[in-house]
Amino acid sequence: MRAPVAPVMSAFAIAIAVSTASAAASERGILDYKVYFGGFPALALEIEIGRTSEEYDISIGLRTLGVIDRLFPWTMRAYSRGRWAGAEVRPEAAGQTSAWRGRRRLVDVRYQDGRPIVARVVPPPDRDGRASVAAADVAGTVDLASAILSLSLAAEAGRGCARLVPVFDGRRRYDLVVEHVGFEPIRRFGQAGPARRALKCRVSMVRRSGFERDPDHGAKDGGRRTALLWLARAGEGLPPVPVRIELETRWGLVIAHLMRVRAAPAGAAPGLASGRP
Repeated sequence: MRAPVAPVMSAFAIAIAVSTASAAASERGILDYKVYFGGFPALALEIEIGRTSEEYDISIGLRTLGVIDRLFPWTMRAYSRGRWAGAEVRPEAAGQTSAWRGRRRLVDVRYQDGRPIVARVVPPPDRDGRASVAAADVAGTVDLASAILSLSLAAEAGRGCARLVPVFDGRRRYDLVVEHVGFEPIRRFGQAGPARRALKCRVSMVRRSGFERDPDHGAKDGGRRTALLWLARAGEGLPPVPVRIELETRWGLVIAHLMRVRAAPAGAAPGLASGRP
C-alpha cells in the first residue's frame, strides 16, 4: 500500500494555496504550513509568492517529517510564473521536481500562444503506468499554481470561491472545482485571542485523464478528492488566506494549519531558499 501522504497531497496543494497568491501585492511573502496525520506532524509546506501589477511568480516546497519521513521520505518543489490581468492568468512556465523514497520525478511545461507544451518529463508517461492525455484535452488549461492564482484573484475581487478551472500539470488532466460552503468562526492554530470570521470552501480535484492505471488509486467516487478549507485574514493588510485545511482519506483525517506568515528576505532571488527545480 502506498503511503497516505503522497496520494492526498495533490488535493492539499490545491487547497492550501487558494487565495495565497494575493499575500504580497508588490513584494514577496512566505506562508509556512504544517500538515498533521493521525495527530502527528507529517509534512512541512512552504509557499512563496511574488506578484507585481502584471506578473506573478510562485514557488512551493514540501518535505515529510518525523516517522513519515523515516518510512516514506518525500520532497517536492514546484514553480510557476506568468502574467495576469483581472482574474485571468496567462502562465509562461511551470514545473515540479520530487523525490519519493529515492525515486526522482520531474516535469517542465512551457506555454506557446496559451497552449501547454511539455518540455521534459521523467519518467515518460508510457513508462509510468499512466493513461495518455490527448492533445485536444489540454487546450485552454493552465498549470496548478496558475489555476490557484486565478481562484485567488476571483476571491480577492469579491467573487467568492465558486469556480471551475481546467488543469494540466504535464502528466495529468483534471478539473479544479471550488464551491462555497459558508462562513464560520475560526482561531489560528496555537494562537490565543478571539476567533476570526472565515470563509469556508470545498475544493475538489476531478480526474479526467493521465492518471495511474491503478483501480485502487484514488477515491471511491471515481477519483474525486475533496478538501475543506477556511479562509481568514492572518494579519493586517493581508487578504484572506487558508488558515486550516481538512482532507478525509481512507487512512484517516489529514489536517493542515497555517503556522506563520513572513516576508521573504530582502534582496532574495525569486524561489525558495534551497532553489527551484
